[in-house]
Amino acid sequence: MDLETRVELILRQIDEAQAQLLAQGQRCESTWGTAAILRSLRLSLRALTSGVDPDEAPASFVLLVAKNGQAYLRRDTHMAPLTGTSLSGLLARAGLTLVAGQELMIEPGLARRAIEESLGAIAAESRSLERRRVEIRAALRESTGTKRSEQLLAMEWLFGQETEVRNRRVELAELYDAARNSRAVRQRYIA
Repeated sequence: MDLETRVELILRQIDEAQAQLLAQGQRCESTWGTAAILRSLRLSLRALTSGVDPDEAPASFVLLVAKNGQAYLRRDTHMAPLTGTSLSGLLARAGLTLVAGQELMIEPGLARRAIEESLGAIAAESRSLERRRVEIRAALRESTGTKRSEQLLAMEWLFGQETEVRNRRVELAELYDAARNSRAVRQRYIA
């Protein structure tokens, strides 16, 4: 996506988010999520128009959307896929749909919420993998021959899945620490 297209997209998204923010205010609904998304859009626009590529901005949280629609959060050298619906729900309330290839600088508070939800999803996935491991171990004790080799292959696949989950958890934990520290630093300077 070239610079002009990225700027036009963000300008359209800002207009839509502003309209949604106004409508939510008139209906006496909570506006903090839409306002946070709007601030993130403005931050991204400012970065783009001043020549800073959000993907290369140091110490910034960047939401990246892959071609398959998967959202990733990146900061410095850490990147992890986001799971859950809180961020996509906030974007929907703001009237936005991120497009493949879009990069959006987001506030540490939004990043922290998305990371917390993803960590919760990873915890649930870990529990599911643990239950599956217990089932496979029980089946291994009772199996022989071909069934046993199938169970051993299933256990090998399970170990790979557990490793992937641990790696995602580590990356998310690093991102979470950065989000929490960004917020603490900002609050220190505000006070």
